[in-house]
Amino acid sequence: MKKSLLLFFGLFLSLSLSAQTDLMVWSDDYNGLNGSVPATTVAAGINIATLGRGATMAYAGGSTRTYNSSVPAGETAASPTNGSNTYYDVTLSVAAGKYLNLSKLKARIRTGSAKSANAYKWYYSLNSGNSWAEVATGATLIGLTAAEGDDQPEVDLSAVAALKNITGQTVYFRLYAWGAASDAIGAEKYFGIGKSGNGFVRSVLTFTGWVTDSVLPVKLLSFTAKPEGRAVKLNWATAAEQDNDRFEIIRTDENGHSLTIANVKGTNNAAGSNYSFNDYSASAGVNYYLLRQYDKNGNFEDLKIIAANLSPVADNLTAHSKEGSVTIAATALTAGKATITVTNASGQQILTKQVWQQSGQNQFTFGLPNVKGVYVLSLQSASGVKRLKFYN
Repeated sequence: MKKSLLLFFGLFLSLSLSAQTDLMVWSDDYNGLNGSVPATTVAAGINIATLGRGATMAYAGGSTRTYNSSVPAGETAASPTNGSNTYYDVTLSVAAGKYLNLSKLKARIRTGSAKSANAYKWYYSLNSGNSWAEVATGATLIGLTAAEGDDQPEVDLSAVAALKNITGQTVYFRLYAWGAASDAIGAEKYFGIGKSGNGFVRSVLTFTGWVTDSVLPVKLLSFTAKPEGRAVKLNWATAAEQDNDRFEIIRTDENGHSLTIANVKGTNNAAGSNYSFNDYSASAGVNYYLLRQYDKNGNFEDLKIIAANLSPVADNLTAHSKEGSVTIAATALTAGKATITVTNASGQQILTKQVWQQSGQNQFTFGLPNVKGVYVLSLQSASGVKRLKFYN
């Protein structure tokens, strides 16, 4: 099972990561550098990529290979709203005619002691720093790191709509840090980007994403999966759409079996839209959902993958009729053959179908005479016979 899932995720990553790359990377010896420093690696289409400090993120030497600073002792909060200048700043300038799409931010941080800053948070701005927005809610807590510094949790930028299709402008990031003990002195207050390493080069700050020659068709805001009874409800939202044709949802179960379960037409609304789909045939256990977007030329982009854990439930049966068809949702505890029968109020048999039920959720849709009235649905399997009435 795990092997199958690894193969699935490997396939997903090979598709979705083929176009993304490390756009800006800082990986050098920054000890002794008081001013701003350019990125070691910069992708084509990025004119400027520099790392600097705020006024109270004071330069500090004495830490080999680290872009090091000393934070104020006793500062209990630091953010754009309280006017704090205790931050590292990153400036990115995008060339005209190029479109920047950021997906991840990775940083390696080194603290001088357990008395140094114990929390930090990333912000971004697209208007010369006149206003700032959180990259993600909540602060990241940090304590005493290893001497070489510690890789921090990756910051997901893919869901920040404002960081998609950026062209001809400058993007600003700030890493605010606070929480140093009030009695911290000297090297106890060190808080640095790094280390790169002694005798080898390690990336200490990386921005990952895409640079394209045209606007990506969709800015994805969110994609969620939530079990609701015997189904999984999928919701996704876009902030903007251009030349968007449709979305495809691919589900993979715990055994690595993949199936396209939905094709949803895009609105192509420049202001974005909200979408939903109910998966009535999800298996009990963990189900993985890949959201794929197609443009009007047939090109596709894998936007995001999420998971939902559907708890096993007792055998159940529902029916929903609409416009000459009936959709039957059947929950089975074990896989096997089943017979579906539909009769009208006079007992006349309208429909008989042989089906295969998988363990968990199943969904079947059949044509039905467009005649209003009461119908009886029967499902016979190794578990017995289940019946219910429904209205057409």
